[in-house]
Parts: sequence; C-alpha cells; structure tokens
Amino acid sequence: MSALVIVAKEKADAAKIARAHASEQSQLSTVAATLAKEERADAEAAAAKAEAEATVARAASEKADVEARASEAAAAKADEEARASEAAADKASAEARASEEAAAAATAQREKAVAQREHAEAERAKAEEASRNAVAAREKS
Repeated sequence: MSALVIVAKEKADAAKIARAHASEQSQLSTVAATLAKEERADAEAAAAKAEAEATVARAASEKADVEARASEAAAAKADEEARASEAAADKASAEARASEEAAAAATAQREKAVAQREHAEAERAKAEEASRNAVAAREKS
C-alpha cells in the first residue's frame, strides 16, 4: 500500500513539474510574441519613414527636372544653369534610390518580425500542448 502511495506522490510531483515547465514556456512564448510585435511595429514605423523620405526625394527630383527643362530653353548662361540643375536632379535621384533601399530594408525587417511572431506563436502552441499534456497526465494519475 505504501509503495502505491509513493508512486502516486511521485506522479503528482512529476505532473506539477510538467505544469510549471509548461507555464514557464507559455510565459516565454508570450514575451517572445510581445517582442516580435514590438519589432514589427518598429519595422513598420521605419518603413513608413522610409516611404515618406522617398516621396520627398521624388518630389525634389521632379522639381529639379522641371527646373532643368526651364533652364534648357534659355541662352548659353541658362544652359550652364541647366547642367547644374541636372546634377541636382542626379543627386536627388540617388537620394531617392537610397530611400527606396531603406524602404526595402525596412520591409525585410518587417518580414523578419513576422517570422519571429510566427515562431513565437508556434512556441506558444507547443507550450499550450505541453500544458494540455500535463493536465491530461495529471487527470490520468
């Protein structure tokens, strides 16, 4: 009789340990999910900023193009001014490309955050499964 009691107590202790472990895993998954959401929000904010910068750079490039076309219609001195405006347009285009690259990097960062969130959700699902298994084991014993 005492051996059965000892075995039952050991099973109960093992179930408690499994529940505690599952609870810890669930908490870790929740923290990981929160971090992933924060990283995603950061990535989205960076993407929005990069898109705004790209829009500003495109507007600056368009303005420089308009100025270049207007100066091409002028005399020889105006022709030199047109070349300077074209150089400004090239600079603005380079800035636009850099902003677009920043937007692409932000998109990659957002995709990473989504992957991390999915991983965290998978971890949470594992933790919940472990918790259900622990409850099932406890109910069996």
